[in-house]
Amino acid sequence: FETFATGPNDNDLDLWGVQGVIAYEIGSATLKSITAYRDMKAYFTRDGDASPFLFRQTTNRDKQWQFSQELQVTGKILDDRLSYVIGAFYFKEKASDIATADIAVGLQPPLATAGPFTPAVFVQNYTDNRSLAAYGQIDFEILPRLSLTVGARYTSDNKVFTSINVRQRDLVEFVNVTKEATFNKFTPRLGISYKAADDVLLYGSYSVGFKQGGFNGRPLANAEEVTQYAPEELTTYEAGIKAQWLDGQLTTNLAAFHSIYKDIQLTVNQTPTNFVANAASGEINGIEFETVMRPARWISVNAGLGYLDAKYTSVGEGLGPTQILPITLGSRFVKAPEWTVTAGLDLSHEFDGGSEAAFRLDYTMYSRIFQDVANTPIITEPGYGLLNARLSYTLPSRAITVAVFGTNLTDSLYLVSGNISGAFGLAEGSYGRPREWGVSASYKF
Repeated sequence: FETFATGPNDNDLDLWGVQGVIAYEIGSATLKSITAYRDMKAYFTRDGDASPFLFRQTTNRDKQWQFSQELQVTGKILDDRLSYVIGAFYFKEKASDIATADIAVGLQPPLATAGPFTPAVFVQNYTDNRSLAAYGQIDFEILPRLSLTVGARYTSDNKVFTSINVRQRDLVEFVNVTKEATFNKFTPRLGISYKAADDVLLYGSYSVGFKQGGFNGRPLANAEEVTQYAPEELTTYEAGIKAQWLDGQLTTNLAAFHSIYKDIQLTVNQTPTNFVANAASGEINGIEFETVMRPARWISVNAGLGYLDAKYTSVGEGLGPTQILPITLGSRFVKAPEWTVTAGLDLSHEFDGGSEAAFRLDYTMYSRIFQDVANTPIITEPGYGLLNARLSYTLPSRAITVAVFGTNLTDSLYLVSGNISGAFGLAEGSYGRPREWGVSASYKF
């Protein structure tokens, strides 16, 4: 693809981590310790206007580290009819984002010196997060073939956020604020399952999910725009069936769900306005069906269909005069295609010497996808399909496999993301990878 951007385009990410798991048997129970640490440093720049001019250009230098410790006790009692897990979780994170935003600094007079806003700024954001949680779950076989699941988790998240912003035009610090909030939530889970036959499972579940709130760190005028958004809550009801038929030659799974959202966290990316706010409430109803057919050992055919109806049931007011949500009750969810279709074919043949050839063909289709909360038409993907194929050959030793593959064989042109800035007359989109082919080799030892 061709671009006229002249700004730097760098992406440098260094990420490393370590994890240790220790398990100790105590009678019929197992005590497990899970300890992990991760460290990240990143530097990235972008020319957001794709023009020869310095109109919208950003640079970010990010650092982050996190530590987590989890303790679990698992076991079975009552002649293995009841299995349980009890646990506690601790998480600590510190991070910083040091950034510059060069917005229309080449204009005469430059936008950085005009109006009430200061879009050309040096940004320093620091976050200090702590999370504590306790949880437990039991799975109990009430009667033969009938099981009940009961679980719960209590989470306490604390977040300390500091935002410092300096105007580029005169190096005056116009925002220096620290805010703190704690988000507590009890989230239960209930489930029931019944084995109607050895190969037929019926199930239903109820669960509540929780995502912590936070703060906005890109103010345009003053510290009042370092606003706090509320936690997001999701309550989901699901029922379905998982079954195998014809001595395992046919597998079918069917699920239907109803989800209720409260305080949906929406990200608005309309430079120079960038913020997160809660969009009141919404609901998602959906059905998912998948099947796998194995008429013979050398062939397998799979297919799937998903339907999603995601909509807002009420709309929030945003977080202030400069942080207004561009949505209505008629707006649709971001990244939520109404229809998804998948299909695949696997063929294999084992030769007399022990080698094997295999062929895989798969197709995925998505209906219309909105890339931003405002459902802007110019960056809306109307729908697309992807066709992939792979042919492999495994040597008799089973240690070496060589393959040739192709992706997006129909060379579909489709958007995977996008944003729009009405204030600057810019729309930006990122396209998926074009048709590609390649070869690979693997060795097992």
